[in-house]
Amino acid sequence: MKPDRPELIDGSTTRLSTGASGNSMSNPIEDESMMDLHPSVVEFFLEQECVQRAIAEAHERGRKAGLAHASREPTLLAIVRNRFGDSPDVEAAARMLADWDEEASVAAIMAAPDLASLLDAKRPPAPSPGEAV
Repeated sequence: MKPDRPELIDGSTTRLSTGASGNSMSNPIEDESMMDLHPSVVEFFLEQECVQRAIAEAHERGRKAGLAHASREPTLLAIVRNRFGDSPDVEAAARMLADWDEEASVAAIMAAPDLASLLDAKRPPAPSPGEAV
């Protein structure tokens, strides 16, 4: 399918944030450039096998990340509960720490003198690629 205006192709990558579901997501590049694409250009790119594969891979990465997060939370809940006792705040602490990397979350639990301090802990920055942990 050819676009009605060839100049629309130049900005085609700015609108590829439209997901497989067809819902358009906010795109800062598009917002800044004020570009708009003809729907046929977006359809053309979304029909391409490489784009479909990239969308499927992104969905799979997101699914795996969600599963990893969900599997850490119960373990962290048990550790926090064991360290600070049972209270409603232990669940909030476990949810917060599930977003952190494993070493940082355990270090925060062990370093915190009490549950309130743990809940106030700041997430450490992620290590740079190649940096020793």
